[in-house]
Amino acid sequence: MLSYLKELAKIFPVQAQLHRMHLFGREADAEQLLQSLHKQLSHHSHDKRRIAEAMDDQYAHLFLKSAVINGWRTRMRLTLGLRRSERKGGGYERAVEELINAVQAHQRGIPTPRIIAFGYNLTVMGWVSELFIVSENLADHINGEKWLASPSHDPQEFARQATALIAQMVGADVMHLDTWAANFMVPADTSCPLQVIDFENCLIGTRGDAAAALGTQFGLLYRITLQRFISEAEFDQLVMDKCPTAPAARDTFLTSYAHAKQHSMSRKEVRQIVLSGRVIRT
Repeated sequence: MLSYLKELAKIFPVQAQLHRMHLFGREADAEQLLQSLHKQLSHHSHDKRRIAEAMDDQYAHLFLKSAVINGWRTRMRLTLGLRRSERKGGGYERAVEELINAVQAHQRGIPTPRIIAFGYNLTVMGWVSELFIVSENLADHINGEKWLASPSHDPQEFARQATALIAQMVGADVMHLDTWAANFMVPADTSCPLQVIDFENCLIGTRGDAAAALGTQFGLLYRITLQRFISEAEFDQLVMDKCPTAPAARDTFLTSYAHAKQHSMSRKEVRQIVLSGRVIRT
């Protein structure tokens, strides 16, 4: 296992290797899973940068995400565990961030598909050329963007559940910074909770400001998606009961919430607001 990922060894203790393809899993059938992965990935052009699809045949209950790494700088960072520059947001490469964050979010009780295995392909020279993640397949779910497109569905109910899940994540020090509707998976059984996916842009732990994170995530959800389905006044009423009561935190929440509702922001700006707890108006 790559040295900077060794903390995951206790969670994924079963190892398998096929040619230059390495897999680390939870289950005893890692070798069989690796053979299936190798077969499925070989059907795709190596130039296809990202794959996100259900696995084939006996592993249809699992979901595969794969990222092909072409640039030599990115390959070097992935292989050596180097972080990106602060100008580019810091942290590891996105595929690695998603793996680490998804595992930690699940450990903190966040409803998200459980990671079953992960692995990578190496070049002849030993550089990482592809990283893949295998998780539970939410086959009986639909993403929130598609769910909201149906006139028979209640957007206010989705908004209530999504904002409650955001508040749960922030309470567990999980700050998901891509809170648009497609990252919330709605189950066919409406008595089951929403699940959240795609943790590549996420802060976990106490690095961020909770009030800024809460306000920003609510604002992003409304501006990117929900403004097409419910009024601003309705959404404001929905989130105000989740507003912090301490004066300083309340002010931070309201400022970041209003800013995120009204302004298009880059990932870097969103991250800076959550980390600093301040909105810098330009």
